[in-house]
Amino acid sequence: MSLLQQAEVIYVYGIGASFIIAEDAAQKWLRLGKNVYAISDRHLLAAAMATKSENAVFWGISYSGETGEVIQLTKRAKEHGIKTISLTRPGNNKLSQLADVSLFTSRAPEATLRSAATSSRFAQLFVLDIVFSVYASAQHDLTVEQLAKTRQMIEVLND
Repeated sequence: MSLLQQAEVIYVYGIGASFIIAEDAAQKWLRLGKNVYAISDRHLLAAAMATKSENAVFWGISYSGETGEVIQLTKRAKEHGIKTISLTRPGNNKLSQLADVSLFTSRAPEATLRSAATSSRFAQLFVLDIVFSVYASAQHDLTVEQLAKTRQMIEVLND
C-alpha cells in the first residue's frame, strides 16, 4: 500500500480485458488526486515512463501473467528505477516473478461460450476494489474530501 501512497505518478497497463481493469484503476486513483496514466499504446506509455518523477509506480495487469507486452513494460519500468506491481492469477508466472509487489486474483476459468474474459475480469476488478478500499480507508479524511470535490465538479456538468 505504501508504494501507491508515496507514488507521485502511477502508470497502469494491460491488454484487452486487462486494459479495462487498468482504466478502472486510473479512474479510482484520479478521483483521489493521484496522477495516473492508463494508456493503451505501449510506446506512448513507455515515453511517459521515461520522463517519470522520483516516486513512480508501474502496475502491470495480466490474468495469465505471461502477456509479452506487459512483461516488456514491467522490465523497462524496473530498468528506469520505477517500482512495479503485478496483478495476475495465482501461481508461478513471469509477471509476478518480475514485480516488486505481486497481487493475485482467485482462479477464474472461463466458460467455453463467452463474449469476453468475463471470469478473469471480475476477479481482477474484485482485487482492484479491495486494494482501493484499503488505500482509501487508510486516508479516510482525504478520501472523503477528494471524492466530494470530484462529485461537485461532475454535478455541475449535469446541470
